[in-house]
Amino acid sequence: MWPVVDGRGRPARIMGMGWRLDGDEHPEAIRAEQEKFLLMLANVTDFAFIFIDTEGHVTRWSHGAERIFGYREDEVVGLPAALIFTPEDRERGMPEAELGRAITEGRAEDERWHLRKDGSRFWASGALRSVRDEAGNLRFFVKILRDLTERKLMADRMEQLNAELEQQLAQRTTELLAISRELEAFSYSVSHDLRAPLRAIDGFSHALLEDYFHTLDEEGRKHLDRVRTASQRMAQLIDDLLHLSRVTRSEMQREQVNLSEIAWQVAENLYAAQPERQVEFIVAPHVTAYGDARLLKVLLEQLLGNAWKFTRKVDQTRIEFIATEADGKRAYCIRDNGAGFDMVYAGKLFQPFQRLHGITEFEGTGIGLAIAQRIVARHGGHIWAEGAVGGGAMFCFTLS
Repeated sequence: MWPVVDGRGRPARIMGMGWRLDGDEHPEAIRAEQEKFLLMLANVTDFAFIFIDTEGHVTRWSHGAERIFGYREDEVVGLPAALIFTPEDRERGMPEAELGRAITEGRAEDERWHLRKDGSRFWASGALRSVRDEAGNLRFFVKILRDLTERKLMADRMEQLNAELEQQLAQRTTELLAISRELEAFSYSVSHDLRAPLRAIDGFSHALLEDYFHTLDEEGRKHLDRVRTASQRMAQLIDDLLHLSRVTRSEMQREQVNLSEIAWQVAENLYAAQPERQVEFIVAPHVTAYGDARLLKVLLEQLLGNAWKFTRKVDQTRIEFIATEADGKRAYCIRDNGAGFDMVYAGKLFQPFQRLHGITEFEGTGIGLAIAQRIVARHGGHIWAEGAVGGGAMFCFTLS
């Protein structure tokens, strides 16, 4: 077994967390302490312990160092400790810089590539500590290394995979943007091409009703009314589909939004459109949320408009906008006392074109709640509905 000594051959021992150089006092106690320490080093093979003199030469080389580097102790003692560094690091003066930091700061730590005897490289985490005597004089250094090549290779592989994924994502995003632009152009083209004949159908039907009103019998006039109604509904459906498409693609600009103010604005617009209706609107004050103001206004227009529509047959109509808590999150709810719905079909509510009421009973294209769901999803939230047939409905949503 080899003793722990400084560059002058004088024994050293560990004192607490540091090192202290001893003289010849209590040689037996020192020797016993050294033997314990050396026994520990002899059984530690996961770490390399390298003792270096003040000139930067190896003085002692542990069993762990032999296993990791491949050199026997008698092959490296007296050689510069820089031999464990890669040629590039030696050219950059890294061994000397590391010794300099250990001298001035007491300790130098790093993670870098190191060189084995066979020329292969491995990644290691290392710490170089300077050892001084009680007078503060530098005596030697101790370098401790651990082979972390497997972890390094795994980290490099993960970095490579992330880079590849980012590249694929960027490429996919570019492709999706191109597809989106094509779809948008196609949508506008189809919209224009469909609207033109629909306007013609509606216009000529209206002209027939006006010019040949007395010529047509009641049945003929009803047929033309149905043609006009169908063409107008198709035009509305086209508009709603384009609206749904824009909601999905539009760029979001998040900010603090006063939902109470928006709810009142929507209510006033609904009153203006149908002033004959007597509706009690209750809006909780100072309800705010963080999101895209334009999209959140569309969301409330869809949900409050939905409540307005399905309370049409109720004498004492009541519509509420409130804020509450749901599963530990802030939730915003629109509650009404209208027609309601069967909870068995709740899953269909937010799907496009899904209607739980007949077109003759309540107007609409079945797109509004799908638009609401898309807006909530874009805000990272969740939307759900509760109701009962004839017992009203409540639509709630959260935002991230």
